[in-house]
Amino acid sequence: MRKLQATKAFQRRSIRGSVLLMAAFMLFATAAWGQVITIVSGGVGPCKADKYQDFGTPLLHYKASGHAESPECDAGGEATAESTARPGPPVATAEISAAQAPNAGSDSASASTSATDGAILTPPEGYDEDTTSVEITGTMKFELKGVVGNATGDFTLQVLANGTKVAGHTAKSDGEANTPFISDKATVSVLDGIWVVTVTTSGTLNGKASDASGVTGNLTISDIKLNLQPGWTCQWKSNGSNCGS
Repeated sequence: MRKLQATKAFQRRSIRGSVLLMAAFMLFATAAWGQVITIVSGGVGPCKADKYQDFGTPLLHYKASGHAESPECDAGGEATAESTARPGPPVATAEISAAQAPNAGSDSASASTSATDGAILTPPEGYDEDTTSVEITGTMKFELKGVVGNATGDFTLQVLANGTKVAGHTAKSDGEANTPFISDKATVSVLDGIWVVTVTTSGTLNGKASDASGVTGNLTISDIKLNLQPGWTCQWKSNGSNCGS
C-alpha cells in the first residue's frame, strides 16, 4: 500500500510540476514577444525519482534536452522520459515509457517541451499599410499507447503578434494516434516600424503503467512555416534562417 501511495504521489508531483513549469513559461513567452526561449522538463519514478530540467542558451544555439530513467524494482517496472527543444524553426519533441514489475508494481513518467522563436517579417519596398496577413503551418505527430486514462498528453502551437495571441491550435489525447497538418491564418500589425510574430510549440506527456503491456507516448511538433503575402520575406530571430514561403 505504501509503495502504491508513493507511486501515485510521485505521479501527481510530476504532472503538477510539468503543468506549473509550462504555465510559467507560456506567461513569460507572452510577455517577451519576439524572444528566443527553449525549455524542457520531465521525470520518472518511483523506483528512482529521476528528474531533469534544461533551458536553451545562445552558446548552445538555444537547444535544450533532458533524459531521465528508472530501473525495475519491487515498486515498479522500468521507465524513461526525455524531451528536446530547439528554435529556427521551433521544434519540440517528447517521449515517455513506463512498465509494470512482475509483482504488478507500476512505474510512471512525464515529459514536457517547449520552443519559442521570433519571426522577423520584412515588407516589400513601398509597403505603407499597418497590417498584413500570414498563414502559419506545421505538423504535429502525437501517439500514445497503453490503457486509456493512464496516458494523457497535449500539444500546442501558439502565435503572438505584439504580445497578443493571433493564431494557435491545441489538441489533447488519451490514447489515439494523431498526426494533423495544422494551418492557421493571422493578421499581423506593425509596432514601431517592426513586424514580428512569436511562434511557440509545446507539449506534455504523462503516463503510468496499469497492466503488463505498459504505456508509451511520443510527440513531435515541427515543419513550422509562415506563408507570406507576395514580396514579403521572413527570418527566424534565433539564427537568421528563412521562415517564410
